[in-house]
Amino acid sequence: MDVLQHLTPNFPLFGPSQLTVLYNRDRKAWAERLQSYLDLLPSRRAMVSLIEYYVREIDPIYGFVNEAILELHLDLLYPHLGLSRASAYPEPTGSGRESMAGSSGTLDRAKAINSSFWTDARNYGLLALLFAILYAAASMLEVSDIQARHIFESQDAEGVTARIDALHDAGIFFFQHSNMIEQPTLWTLQNFNILSIKYLNMREMHIVVIWNRLAISLAQHMGLNRLGSTLDDLTNELPSTMRSNDILECMPWVDEMSPTDLPQRELGRLIWATLLRFDWFRSVHVDYTYSVCESMNQTCAPAALCPEEVLMLRQLPPSVLRDPDRPSPMVFFRILLDLGRIVCQISEILLRQRSVRQKRQLSLEETMHIDQQIRALQASLPRYFHFDQDVSDERTQAILEKHPYLKLQRLFLQEQINYRLMRLHLPFIEEDIHTGHTSLSVETCAEGARISIAVHEELEQTNNPNRRAPFLFWHLLTNATVLQRILIHYPIPLPRQMQLMQSLRYAVHHLGHAPLPTSFSTNPHLQAAMGALRRFYQGI
Repeated sequence: MDVLQHLTPNFPLFGPSQLTVLYNRDRKAWAERLQSYLDLLPSRRAMVSLIEYYVREIDPIYGFVNEAILELHLDLLYPHLGLSRASAYPEPTGSGRESMAGSSGTLDRAKAINSSFWTDARNYGLLALLFAILYAAASMLEVSDIQARHIFESQDAEGVTARIDALHDAGIFFFQHSNMIEQPTLWTLQNFNILSIKYLNMREMHIVVIWNRLAISLAQHMGLNRLGSTLDDLTNELPSTMRSNDILECMPWVDEMSPTDLPQRELGRLIWATLLRFDWFRSVHVDYTYSVCESMNQTCAPAALCPEEVLMLRQLPPSVLRDPDRPSPMVFFRILLDLGRIVCQISEILLRQRSVRQKRQLSLEETMHIDQQIRALQASLPRYFHFDQDVSDERTQAILEKHPYLKLQRLFLQEQINYRLMRLHLPFIEEDIHTGHTSLSVETCAEGARISIAVHEELEQTNNPNRRAPFLFWHLLTNATVLQRILIHYPIPLPRQMQLMQSLRYAVHHLGHAPLPTSFSTNPHLQAAMGALRRFYQGI
């Protein structure tokens, strides 16, 4: 009897990995079980294509992986699947997958099935990460794109959708067998982040919040909140309480994250920053609470390094590490982390008001204090992140050409900053509309909505896959509604009115023609807002 046949996707997270137990008890049954999931993998060429797509189009705005470290880790995994990077590029034959069990069901690939690898349950976390990345990439592509790329053998739309969902299910399966609670790794945290994209897009926020908080707890146990800075690592200047064997100065049951592995520690900083960023941004949208306050965080943002530079940290001059705006993927995440710190202040104010049953709204004084911080952050952006300004100088253009991911990051950074400014001032526009006076809040909402819509339009023009993110649909609907109210009720000069009208036309046209995200299709409030916008659009 198959030891695993009673398992469901909801079995407990605790206890030993039953895959490793099965490996020791019945090698043939284990191989057959593993092969049933490996059969879900696309061809080798398709896997490489999807991973490259994920790294190029998706991760620059999420920050879940370091491309160079990921490549090294997958190189560790492939030989144990009967795969090799060298054979990933030639034209595949057949399905392109190697059989673990062989046609007779006997294990004829001893080299690919190394006992020291598969008896360590943590390595199933790496296999889960492979499935998670393949899912994240495939789910962002249109079905027609997947068919054109010949990612899967099945070419019909229903079969493609089923295979994409199966990749996620396989990722969950191996993730559950990786001893994630008892032996968490950076792969564990990466899996929490990437696999939760599905639930985030489905607006199943309770799952996303629980996973994020669990990941944060595991990360704290691993020491990711006590990493200091990259320069601290190179100069060995961490405070004694963060690196000490003295029983009176430390908590011996709390681990230190890979004290001698600098690339892993830098990856840890990136993952920790990602967990914090979501925790802080999520707080203002869900319950005004967050898991990590600034006093609990002793980890700096990752240094402004490109992925391959992380592998040679000891060879880099200190001047490189001291430049926070040096063009690299990390600048974007550092700025978003700073924005998250500001958002936390909003959550704290609103939580205090809720605790005493006050109306949850920032005062004008509190609003202006937050506004000044966001605008100061906006003013400090490197030139290559500017929007609606002339960035055609040779130096900026050279930077953007050398680092193409900056173009995508620039759009999402501006969308986030301007959307936050708009939401910050939104409670005041009703008052300002009724007074009829020129108002900073009305102008901030109008400009924030206009720029956010312009970002969406640029994503559409470049056919960027992230344009279909459900949160962007929600932002577009919110921005269009704000512009509608301002244009109806607020007297503004004609040139500005025409500019805002043009933005509104694009938003309403797109909302009317784009497929409605599944998570929004049954919401009556959203349907009512869409109807009001369509009626307004038809009347202008």
